[in-house]
Amino acid sequence: MDNYTFAYAVLEVQASLDQRLLKVKQGLRNYEVSVLDIEKFYFGPMPTGQFDELVITTRTSSGKSKVHRFNCNSGENGMVSLVEKLAELKPSADLRKFSREEALSQMSVADSSKIALLALPVVVSFVFFLFLLPMFLHGIDKGSATIKLGDLITLTEFETRNLTVHGSLLTQCLEEKTTKKGRTTTKFFCPLVDESWQSGEPVPVLAQIDDIPDEEFNALFERTEFKGVLRNILWEGPSSSTKDFFVKEYGATMAPQVLEFEVNGDTSNDLFIFVGIFVFVELLLGGITFFMIRKNFS
Repeated sequence: MDNYTFAYAVLEVQASLDQRLLKVKQGLRNYEVSVLDIEKFYFGPMPTGQFDELVITTRTSSGKSKVHRFNCNSGENGMVSLVEKLAELKPSADLRKFSREEALSQMSVADSSKIALLALPVVVSFVFFLFLLPMFLHGIDKGSATIKLGDLITLTEFETRNLTVHGSLLTQCLEEKTTKKGRTTTKFFCPLVDESWQSGEPVPVLAQIDDIPDEEFNALFERTEFKGVLRNILWEGPSSSTKDFFVKEYGATMAPQVLEFEVNGDTSNDLFIFVGIFVFVELLLGGITFFMIRKNFS
């Protein structure tokens, strides 16, 4: 049995071949291909030029067919030697004299590189849509409601997240400063509690207060009514580091699930921003995909 070693991306692939069996160990996976069952094989560069691919089709005595694909970095000597040995054992199955497209057609095998190229923008679009989903849902939310904080924290379903909340702000706040292009903006996170809340009880809501003048910020602590947006869609909400700050610095007890309420939050333009960003990304992906298909498959 002859042994071969070659690289695929960062993996070291080990293979062995004799007249009966081809064995390949790639990462944690092991493959075995019966040489007797091999109908056809093709080896050559993938359209991107970065990797080479060995495609083997087999058919057992019972008529069951299967496609096997093995990849390596371009020009790996170990894989080249393996393919040469395979050609000696199964010369009638060797389709290397044909182009990749023609060989795969004879094997009735789909071109995985083309499938991957077409699937990539779909996957990226789906991931990007999930990333923007909170913005989309806030954007189509045109409702509004007034609610007491004690009632808010008991809700499990929300008809709207544009709320006017009755409660009070505590003065123990987290101040976050961000400097960009020479301009510093300040964001505050302050506990928002109802009138029955007692010191030592869990904090159920953190109010996010974006950059406002000091006099407006100080005036908030005199108010008992706050208009804004509840940020609790998917991953929205205060970060772990934000909640840990209140525990470590103020000895606060945080509720198991702390809500985030953006005081004076405005989602009126979220839908337009979502559409603009998503359309731009789709056009960009479409253009890149079209260019890559023309470059690699025309």
